[in-house]
This record gives sequence, C-alpha cells and structure tokens, in this order.
Amino acid sequence: MQPSVHDYKKLSDEALLHRYIARHDPLALHLLFDRYGHLVFGLCCRFVEGAPMAWQVTQQIFLEVAAWSALPEDNFRSWLYRRAVQLCPSPENGVQSTSAEDFTTQGCKPGGLNEDAFDRLDEKKGRYLQFFYADGMTFQEIATEQGERTSDVGRIIFEAKQELKKMLETV
Repeated sequence: MQPSVHDYKKLSDEALLHRYIARHDPLALHLLFDRYGHLVFGLCCRFVEGAPMAWQVTQQIFLEVAAWSALPEDNFRSWLYRRAVQLCPSPENGVQSTSAEDFTTQGCKPGGLNEDAFDRLDEKKGRYLQFFYADGMTFQEIATEQGERTSDVGRIIFEAKQELKKMLETV
C-alpha cells in the first residue's frame, strides 16, 4: 500500500531524502521543496537582483538535490542555506555576478515560472515582495513608505508568497 501525502508530511527531512534517493519517489522531493522552497527563495532575494533570478537560484539548488545519489553529510537545512549563499553573488563568497545565462548553462532552462511569475502577481504584491526580500525593508518601513498599515503589509506579502507557492506547485 502506498503511503498517503499526510503520512509523508510526518517524515523528517532525512527520511524524505532517503525515500527520494533510494526509491526515486517524486513525492518526497516535492514535500522537501514545499517545506523549504520559499525559505531558499527568500534568502536568495536578499542577494540577487530581482525575484526571477532568485527563483532561478532556488530551482538550481533543488535540481542539485534531485540529482543526488547519496545523503548529504550534514543537516539538509544547513546544506540548503550554505548552497544558496554559495550561488548568490556577494563579496564574502567571491561570486560577483549571476546572470540568467549562468544558470541556463548549468541546467536551468529559461521559461515558465522563472520569467513570468512576478508578472502574474498583482503589481502591488510584487512590489511589496521586492521591498521586503530584495531591498531588505521591514513591514513597518514598507507601511510608512506606502501609506499602509503594518498588518496590511504583512497580509499582502503573505498572500503574494502563497500565490508564488501555488505557481511553483503547478510547474
């Protein structure tokens, strides 16, 4: 009998990785992406210019996970964080620029979510995500600048992230 999605959600990261690597179970990889995709994306938004590039980095990281043939030596969450920092440009890691061409040559094909996810978002939601993740503004700073209540800014960003997550699930 095949375990249900609910059963899988109870599994640890390591158990899901093991199921994916040993059994080539796509549901296990999907659930890991569901758990951590938005976190990796948020981290990448702090380093790269524009959300499309952050999505490309996020997808590149999960493509690497999909190619694994053995479990990582350290914690999966730690590996995700370290890999995101390695792929994103910053003075600390020596990566100076990241272009769409760089990721295309590494296996990320252009199109789909990478190019138009933000175009499909409401303009305000996309702008608020840009302020929060790419520009590093707080909810309060965005609220003050945009003439909104802080709680509304939080709600708008939450809704935008949910919409992006749904877009990813349909890719």
